[in-house]
Parts: sequence; C-alpha cells; structure tokens
Amino acid sequence: MEQQNFLIGFAQLALVLTGFVSIFVVFQIDEAAKSRVNTHHATSILMGSLVAFFGALIPIAMYNFGVVEEALWRWSSMVLFGLSFSYFLIMINMTIRLTKAEFKEAGYLHMVSSYGFGWAGGGALIWNVFSDAMPGYYVLACILTLVAALVGFVAFSVQKILHW
Repeated sequence: MEQQNFLIGFAQLALVLTGFVSIFVVFQIDEAAKSRVNTHHATSILMGSLVAFFGALIPIAMYNFGVVEEALWRWSSMVLFGLSFSYFLIMINMTIRLTKAEFKEAGYLHMVSSYGFGWAGGGALIWNVFSDAMPGYYVLACILTLVAALVGFVAFSVQKILHW
C-alpha cells in the first residue's frame, strides 16, 4: 500500500499528542481546576487524537487482511466514520450539558472550529463511501480529526496559560 509510511507516521503523531495531552492534563488540572469545561476540552483532545490514531491504522490492518484498492478505502471510511460518529455523540452530549457561561468559557471559536473540522472530516468519509473511494479523502478525514483535537488543545492551553 502506497500510503502506509504516511499512515504510520500519522499514527505516531496522533499517539504523541495523546500522550502529551494526558501528561498535560494530569499535571495542569488539580482538584481546584476541575470543571466541566476542562473536562470537555480534555475529552475532546484525547478522543480526537485516539480516533485519528486508530484511523491511521485501520487501512493498514485491512490491507494486511487482503482488502485492496477502492474496497480498502470504502471499508476503512465506514469504520472510521463509526468511530468518528461515536466521538461526535460523546462530545455533543457533553456540549449540550454546558451552561451558557460554561459554553462561553469553552469558547465559541473553539466550538465552531472543532465541530466544523469534525463535520468536514465526516463529509470526506461519507463521500468516500458513496462515490469512488480514494485515499485522499480518507487521509483528509484523518487530518481533520486530528486538527479538531489540536484546536481543542490550543484553546485549552491558551485558557490555562492566559488564565481566561
């Protein structure tokens, strides 16, 4: 498979983000700093980076089971869409439980951009399922999923560092 080296590197990048954020959350959020907003940020970052990690490994595993060419990207897209949709359901559940003040604290830009990147990634996966499946749409969906997590990390970091 032509994209294997990229996908392995991408999986490593997503896993590094997961580990870094885990350490950051453990040391930056003490008992006094625990809040639904911080939990929302941490969950978004960790889940997004893990979905991106598994997303990068799905086509490699399927390829090694003999799934090739268009079927590889179509089935990989279906599996990743399932993971991404689970991620969306968990995050939307957490988001709608935020009060208006907590939502404002989490940040309108963060919410719009994270959900926007997530929807764009989901759209790329749906496109791959219902049209000619190509690796480009799949890779784009993986990248957008990781970008959604990175947006959460940046927003979380800025709020912690600047005490917003």
